[in-house]
Amino acid sequence: MRRYLVGVVAALVVLAVLGGLADRTHHLFDLTSTNALTLTKQTRDVLHGVHHKVEVTAFIARTESGRSEAAALLQRYRRINRLVTFKVVDPADAPALLQRLKVDPTVDAVAASMGSHVARAPTITEQDVTSVIAQVVRNVNATLCAATGHGEPDPGGEDPTGMASAMRLLELNSYKVRSVDLLTDPRVPESCSVLLLAAPTAALGPAEDAIKTYLAGNGQAVVLADPVSTIDLSPVLAPYRLSIQRGIAVDPGPDAHMPDDPATLLVRTYSSANPMVRRLPPTQFPAAEGIAVGDVTDAGGLSAVPVIQTSDRGYLETNPDHRGFTPGEDHKGPVTLVAAADLSHVAGPEKIIRSRVAVFGDVDFATNNFIGNGGNARLFVQAVDWAALTEDLVPLNANIPAYRPLDLTSARTRYALVLSSG
Repeated sequence: MRRYLVGVVAALVVLAVLGGLADRTHHLFDLTSTNALTLTKQTRDVLHGVHHKVEVTAFIARTESGRSEAAALLQRYRRINRLVTFKVVDPADAPALLQRLKVDPTVDAVAASMGSHVARAPTITEQDVTSVIAQVVRNVNATLCAATGHGEPDPGGEDPTGMASAMRLLELNSYKVRSVDLLTDPRVPESCSVLLLAAPTAALGPAEDAIKTYLAGNGQAVVLADPVSTIDLSPVLAPYRLSIQRGIAVDPGPDAHMPDDPATLLVRTYSSANPMVRRLPPTQFPAAEGIAVGDVTDAGGLSAVPVIQTSDRGYLETNPDHRGFTPGEDHKGPVTLVAAADLSHVAGPEKIIRSRVAVFGDVDFATNNFIGNGGNARLFVQAVDWAALTEDLVPLNANIPAYRPLDLTSARTRYALVLSSG
């Protein structure tokens, strides 16, 4: 009996010590099947980009369930970055706060504020909480205009070849998005911060001059070419010493393409210092053509560089009837799949005109069918960020999993510690 009591006391002492350690270190043990207690890497990246105080407010009535779960979720944000503060309030008790944050409690459940910037969302989930934090931190006041009228993928299309997912992704990152029909009115509105020109399949006509005029006057653009399009976009890109190389980029390297499909490229490493590829996971390009980067040594104020390339084993297939690399016919690699150009010049006293273009040899990577693959979504947002001169911001993807509330009580924490200690 005495030995039994000694064992019980020893076990209790161990539990008490471990519990005290848990209380002091605030470590949580996530034993859920979907890591419901762990904030995603994407959320952690956003939080690491918070350098000023952000206040998150959850609006839940006292009579409703979920107040403790919301507090537990928001506490995880604060553990990562102490500049993130939070509170859970009953909307009925805070009419002045609702007015200041412009919150409609019938629609909005959470709001984030940083200074005068406020973002709101309808649910208290990791996806929405991270989204509102990213929006106030990014504070983007920019509009992307998607060119239409010449056979481009539908910016609002939900089919596999549409770009609705890409547009929603930009809206999630605080961009305003609008379509501009350059066929009926060949003028790029002055309100467009960035123009998206995505693989037109009909001749641009007067729209080509409109795009050139826009770019020459401090315009920024993301240009997506594609082997399926027969429209040569090189005249638009000529001032930047960039041009489109017709063909299909192929990379026979075993890790450089999808199985049994050497034309669907997988790019795993990036040698460029351009912010477009910062912290970028592998990207997928289904059938891309090449981009030629010309010599800019005699072009004052112009910088043009490759951003993403195939491996040295890659090449540009110019005749699909001839399989394999054909010397004298195909272009030896590495093939440039993405290029960037920055053109600046002094236009007058204290006035500098700066224009940027990000050019891709593929449009499919940004369509609904592929934008969720690998790092494609991040690449698209970072390309728009770079073109819009906001490349220092942390992009937010739309694939944060839903939050399943489960908190560890003090007793559960001690139990988890015992299990983890063997």
